[in-house]
Amino acid sequence: MSPRPMVLSKVGVKTFPLYRKVPGYRDPNTGRWIEGAEETLEVRGNEQPLSSYEKQMLPDAFRTRDTRFFISSTFLNTLDEADGQSPDELLIEGYRYQVFARESFQMRIRKHYEYKLVRVEQSAGG
Repeated sequence: MSPRPMVLSKVGVKTFPLYRKVPGYRDPNTGRWIEGAEETLEVRGNEQPLSSYEKQMLPDAFRTRDTRFFISSTFLNTLDEADGQSPDELLIEGYRYQVFARESFQMRIRKHYEYKLVRVEQSAGG
């Protein structure tokens, strides 16, 4: 009898807190802008440091920042300037990382998304 094959899809998979900002909207009665609230969810996936090759493909402003590679079957929001959607943020090792880029791999049973994450910089004085 042959040994049971190892399920690689479960290796290194963890649960991470996910912060998603609900888009804001204009109140139809008052005309005032209502800022969207932040909701906390959970997402399962595998995170790793971004390879040096992948890091070189990032825009210059992100190359010196802490970057990660994240694989998950969950769809996450990236920065979308067309509709003003804020990017999702994951909490990894106590730091927040914004979802910078997404690649979709829809291959029947193995469908998943691969993301590039960039650490959110702390503002000066805070």
